[in-house]
Amino acid sequence: MPNSPLNITKSTLGTVLSQIPSHLFGILAGIFIARTLGPEGRGLYAIFFANMTLYCTLFGGSITTSIIYFITTKKMSVGKINTLSVFTLMMTMILSSCAITLSLIPSIQKWVIPDYNWNTADALIMLQIIFLTQLNTALTAYFQGKQNFKLVNLVLVLNSIYSLIGFGVLYIISLKGTIIDISHVLTMYRFILILNTIHWLYNFLRKETIQFDFRISIQEI
Repeated sequence: MPNSPLNITKSTLGTVLSQIPSHLFGILAGIFIARTLGPEGRGLYAIFFANMTLYCTLFGGSITTSIIYFITTKKMSVGKINTLSVFTLMMTMILSSCAITLSLIPSIQKWVIPDYNWNTADALIMLQIIFLTQLNTALTAYFQGKQNFKLVNLVLVLNSIYSLIGFGVLYIISLKGTIIDISHVLTMYRFILILNTIHWLYNFLRKETIQFDFRISIQEI
């Protein structure tokens, strides 16, 4: 009985307990980032992160809510959910690419990321981060819909540990005199997202066969 009071209590307790180390490690990772980049660099990082979050939210729609709803209610097959997820991911990347390309125009750049030499390499890293973030979001929603909170909580904790170690390493390197800038931090963030993606895809491929169903009607959505 997956929805019994006992299972719900255990899932809630597990979620709460996993939040404690996740938030703690997240705070420590944030401290490492601030110490590594300094006040100005930390501000730039916050702007980068805010822009990436905006693109994911604005162009990604309500993909998380939709996946959880359709998985939980079983009103749509996994094949159709996969199709909608891939379509949403493609639209997010196309629209994000357009927005980021426009931000490279000098007259627009000063309003998007002020006081920073925003270049093509940074834009590509941001696009990769947006792709990985949206993919991880969709996979997280899938396992939440399946009520596999044990796995969701585990990956949440692992992600916070990766962040603590990754940004901690950058901080230690900076103490040795090596200059660490926003590009290095974003590259590390991308690497952490890749590790996250590996966890999700491994567990997803163990449980599901990749399938697509394009017979989706407007009434189903």
